[in-house]
Amino acid sequence: MRCNMERYKEKIRELIHDIEAYEDFEDDEDLLQRGIMKSLCFMYVTAELEHEYGFSFPENELDIKNFDTVEHIADLVERMIK
Repeated sequence: MRCNMERYKEKIRELIHDIEAYEDFEDDEDLLQRGIMKSLCFMYVTAELEHEYGFSFPENELDIKNFDTVEHIADLVERMIK
């Protein structure tokens, strides 16, 4: 289980780095407050995660607050996969 979470976090960090040029951020750092998770980044990350892991986020889970940290995004991915 922990191994999967680390893989999810790694993938999420990779996706964020693909679209945003931020060098370092912590898994528990508020991506919204830092200006890292903007609308384009949000759309890209959600679409890529859905494609990578073969699920669709339910509309009620597409709240930006679920995407404020790498940890929260990884938790959400884990819930969607189960």
